[in-house]
Amino acid sequence: IRRPPRSTLSSSSAASDVYKRQILDVFNDNIVGKRWGLAALATSSSLCGAAIVLALIFIGDAPHRFGPPFWTLGTIVIAYLICALPISTYTIAVCQRRALGWLGGPTPMTQPQLRATLRLPRTICTVIAALWSIGGIAVSVPAFALLAQPDALSTTATIGLGGLGTIGYTFVFVERAMRPVMAHAVQKMPTGRSEPQLSVASRLLLVWALSTALPLTAAIVLLNAPSATATNRIASATAMASVALVAGIAAELALSRAVAHPLRQLRRSVDAIAHGNHTTHVTVDDSSEIGVLQNSVNQLADALREQQRLRDILNRHVGLGVARRALATGELLSGEIHDITAVFVDVRESTALGALPPELGHRG
Repeated sequence: IRRPPRSTLSSSSAASDVYKRQILDVFNDNIVGKRWGLAALATSSSLCGAAIVLALIFIGDAPHRFGPPFWTLGTIVIAYLICALPISTYTIAVCQRRALGWLGGPTPMTQPQLRATLRLPRTICTVIAALWSIGGIAVSVPAFALLAQPDALSTTATIGLGGLGTIGYTFVFVERAMRPVMAHAVQKMPTGRSEPQLSVASRLLLVWALSTALPLTAAIVLLNAPSATATNRIASATAMASVALVAGIAAELALSRAVAHPLRQLRRSVDAIAHGNHTTHVTVDDSSEIGVLQNSVNQLADALREQQRLRDILNRHVGLGVARRALATGELLSGEIHDITAVFVDVRESTALGALPPELGHRG
């Protein structure tokens, strides 16, 4: 989308253009840099969520327990997916172009584009949530008409868990893919408003819910299926417990690395600044408190470098002693302004008299 900016956050500069090109290069190297990239990613998450729901249903031996109504509900699900997936894919692609159109153009990011960029993962999750909500209603209503009430409740709960998992994983995948662009947007926020878009605590809670809480909740639902046999319940509980165990370990390892690595970089940069190296720079690659802290360390290094430059200028022009006194007392060395009165006395033909030798000028 090519629209003239209504209000830019800052003037275009060479440094920001170089950084923007770097962001664009990283973005285009991934699938999300394509026109339908984020839409394909979100749609794939939805299909994976539907496959997980289907797997849970087969683990619980629903086709045998439900009988012919199961295939009727399956036909409804397939018909809904055929109709809903193209609509959701197109909607997400439009949201992506509106939010990230500034990357492909020569103009800097505007305030509406900044807000749209920061809200894009939530916007995509809203579309996915609407897709699953409508689909859940479309399946649950016939389920209550065709199945016994306990089985219909179990089916609805399974679809709900699949929808929540899909929304959560979509947010994680999109946020991770957009992290360089999100970090660039955090740096462009007005001073004093660089609030994290997803806190570290929220990220930890979300990953725990997806990797541990969701599989265990699914196991509880399958264990309490009214018409399931003891063998099906044991198989369901074993499968879900295994998923929770493996996913929990993988998630904790990934999270520990994602938090520890940038903190080590920050520690090295702060140590360098403490030892007088004010040219250090931290790569901002996160939109949480870590990214805000990385941006703050860069601003600190810039401020100290500017202060050092001013100190060098004072030392060269007014001397070290005066510079130390000015820095210690806060006195201004820019001069003072006073109202004065000057009297000029002009002697007629003073220029000619000044050109005469002293003895002649004295006799004159």
